[in-house]
Amino acid sequence: MSLDIDKVRSQFPSLASGYIFADNAGGSQVITDVITRLSDYLTNTNVQLGADYSVGQKSTQRVAYGAITAKELFNASSADEVGFGPSSTMVCRSTTVSILNR
Repeated sequence: MSLDIDKVRSQFPSLASGYIFADNAGGSQVITDVITRLSDYLTNTNVQLGADYSVGQKSTQRVAYGAITAKELFNASSADEVGFGPSSTMVCRSTTVSILNR
């Protein structure tokens, strides 16, 4: 089976501009499904994580599911090995500080 490159490219709406923003991880482009899920999260469940009301619980579950999914993608031993943050530098720094403080 061959890769249908036009079909793959069509999943990245940002490529319609004719540019690819690949200067670093923060400039990586995402597919339509990611944009849809992020929009849904921000619109419907962007509340305080760990809150005891229903939307807070749903939000917490959605974030936890992200770590579980990333664990599977990267074949990590545990979701605790997955870090999320505003940048790779901040995630690595936070992890290092956490390890040093043990």
